[in-house]
Amino acid sequence: PMIGDDVVPSIDLHIPAALIERTLTQCIGSGGFGSVYLGTFKGREVAVKKLPPFVELNSGNSERQSAYEALIREISLASRFASERLVRVYGACTDDRNKCCLIMELMKGGNLYQRIHDKKRRRMTYIEILQVAHDIAEGLAYLHPIVIHRDLKPQNILLDQEGRAK
Repeated sequence: PMIGDDVVPSIDLHIPAALIERTLTQCIGSGGFGSVYLGTFKGREVAVKKLPPFVELNSGNSERQSAYEALIREISLASRFASERLVRVYGACTDDRNKCCLIMELMKGGNLYQRIHDKKRRRMTYIEILQVAHDIAEGLAYLHPIVIHRDLKPQNILLDQEGRAK
């Protein structure tokens, strides 16, 4: 698949959950859509977003079924992107609805909210702020008009170890 001028390698959406779960170490974050763990995939450090179980799917719960289907669409869409300003998706575990997870690039700089409010670190310079704003705009421009983000906030802007935003 291609988006823009970049050729995007296809990713495996059917990685066995057990293969990933045995590599997980510490929890590095959590939110409304699950918890994120430090893990290893194909010899590299990764972030693994473990999603809440979709266990009630066969009990006629159409809301849970819709949530699972939306997740599969989101993973499939995200896996087709190739931009330096978007977090890279390496694979996903989607076969066992009780153990769904997304395997992503590890962003060692944390999120923008943490960076802004960390009292132990110096304030960001104007140049750093402008670079982050430019990175965000570049990522959004890459997605548009295919995707409209709808949840853009500092907690969802991740930083690499150089402070560049994705």
